[in-house]
Amino acid sequence: MNELIQRGKIFYWGTSEFSAADLESLYSIAARDGLVGPTMEQTCHSMLNRTRVDGELIPLFQEYGLGTTIYSPLAIGILTGKYNNGIPAQSAIGQGGEWMKNMVTPAVIEKTRKLAAVAAELGLPLAQLALAWCLKNPNVSTAIIGATKPAQVTENVAAADQLEKLTAEVMHRIDAILK
Repeated sequence: MNELIQRGKIFYWGTSEFSAADLESLYSIAARDGLVGPTMEQTCHSMLNRTRVDGELIPLFQEYGLGTTIYSPLAIGILTGKYNNGIPAQSAIGQGGEWMKNMVTPAVIEKTRKLAAVAAELGLPLAQLALAWCLKNPNVSTAIIGATKPAQVTENVAAADQLEKLTAEVMHRIDAILK
């Protein structure tokens, strides 16, 4: 990677789903050999999957300025609320494997319903609340959003304009729901 940076072919490089220990090793090797370490880590992150960005990777954000590109910020569509009344056969989870269906538990649905109520109070669709929540995190550099319809892209991108609605009080309420 360092050679590609030196040649001007790339500016930065990153990893995907590397453990914190593996990233620490990369930074150690880079420091030892005078190389450029990774500048970002791609990882799954959403209101329902917080362990890496809000836990394991925090020391790396602080020590190395590591950024993140997150994927599945809507938790395979769960955070749109479309699974609150069952799994539609033609949905991603309906056509996915059993591991996907196992993500839609009563506890998860209870959380999404409570989050939907917060979103409604703010005048937002649940998906925008979930995406804005991700973008509000100072350790999230970029979010990869997925959509199956053009209207979903428009709605999802609009979440970036909703960050001011996520006040400290709203974030505290959301955190209480997610615990």
